Amino acid sequence: MNLIRGWCHEKGVGREKNQDNMLFNISRIFKYDVCIAVVCDGVGSFKNSEFASETVGSLIGGWFTRNMDEYNKNTGKKPSVHAIYESLKNTLREELWLAHKIVTDETEARGIEAASTVCAMLAVNNLYCVYSSGDSRAYEIGKRIRQLTKDQVVNIDGRSMLSNCIGCFPGPNVMKLEGKIKKNAAYILATDGFYKKFDTAVEAIRDFGKAKTDADIENIMAGIAKCVRDAGEHDDLTGIALKFI
Repeated sequence: MNLIRGWCHEKGVGREKNQDNMLFNISRIFKYDVCIAVVCDGVGSFKNSEFASETVGSLIGGWFTRNMDEYNKNTGKKPSVHAIYESLKNTLREELWLAHKIVTDETEARGIEAASTVCAMLAVNNLYCVYSSGDSRAYEIGKRIRQLTKDQVVNIDGRSMLSNCIGCFPGPNVMKLEGKIKKNAAYILATDGFYKKFDTAVEAIRDFGKAKTDADIENIMAGIAKCVRDAGEHDDLTGIALKFI
């Protein structure tokens, strides 16, 4: 897996705290490359939602490290790439439900309100799985911009409202999408602040096709952030871009 990557993670205009959270990590299991990328968006209508987004990021980070260590301690027969992928995919879903339980238990115990969207991408060699709950999104950037995930929202009195997320009752509807990574395609995970005004950043997004280094990806992500800020976006901005070359 030849991977270049970059991200944007910045507090919203005039905001006291950033309720978004993100995680990126890459490792190897035997001869297989494994990476995890996650973006979380704390629900702004709940005052303490950074607790929920931080909980999701922290738990998945711990899950990744723990699994990498356990696999690499194995001195027996080496599992196939498909076996590793299936195992990690299944336990990642379990970790998302654990995050939901911790958030709901803690908010009830502490008398606070907190919830978070999540979009997580696991890649093992050329196989990928995306889990999402809420309206944080995954995109594939090739010859065109293709949204991979579906927002979990409802329209109430002309307003778009989340219908599912981590911390919601009775539990998140975690959607799953699987596929094979396309060589030279870029994949973006983004919170709604980052993608809401994507149409103002089309030229910057097209530059992913020419990107060859981490620095190129970082510059493109900064360019997208500038476009959406110039277009009047005040929300927290979080996005992770991965390009497999």
